[in-house]
Amino acid sequence: MKSKQQYDSIIEKIISKLKTSDKSGASSHADNVVLISKDYVPKDINEISIQVKTIAENLVTQGKNVHVITYDPIKGNQITELGGVKVHYIGNSIRAYSPLTDALTLSMDINRVAGDIFHEEGIDLIHVHDWHMLPAGVILQNAFRRPLCSTYYSIEKIRCPDVINNYTNAIKEIENKGCHESQKVLVKEKWLKEEIIEQYDPEEKKLAVINPNEEEDRKKLLKDYKWVMHNYEEI
Repeated sequence: MKSKQQYDSIIEKIISKLKTSDKSGASSHADNVVLISKDYVPKDINEISIQVKTIAENLVTQGKNVHVITYDPIKGNQITELGGVKVHYIGNSIRAYSPLTDALTLSMDINRVAGDIFHEEGIDLIHVHDWHMLPAGVILQNAFRRPLCSTYYSIEKIRCPDVINNYTNAIKEIENKGCHESQKVLVKEKWLKEEIIEQYDPEEKKLAVINPNEEEDRKKLLKDYKWVMHNYEEI
């Protein structure tokens, strides 16, 4: 098992390969938003895919330039436009044997596509969905010097309440790092916000309860994006 020093060294090498600059050139507004989700409509019809689609299309109506990076092994490396949203499909260049290894190996393809978007059009804000996308989000935030928002749909303690082993502990560490690295952590339910605070102890001001299916909450999300952009350098 790799030590923390070895892990940090690997992260630094990935970031340097992306060849990004510091915060210079960053916008004070979230005009260029990248949403990262393994699930997206129409391939997937579930809570995550529908919520990401709702957020993406709402951002487009607000005049934002929106990219979605999502997994589809059949459409891998293709780009299409759906409802004004630029959807980038990725495959997984490494065969994965579990949700954990899948999350870690997918991050390489996510980083590659995000790097192209960053250099070609710019990125102001990164928004990842579910714990699977947190490894990529954390790396990209540090590489691009752009703020990270994350949406949690559950946490490992709830999914596997009576299981404690190296596998579940690794996922908990990813969730914990995501909480502390993100500038905003979004959930749909108040009870999940309370569970995250109890389990991972992030700053409470980071957490927000938002249901994108509600019009008022869609407006609130834009306010949260604006808050993140305004406060990013201070965090």
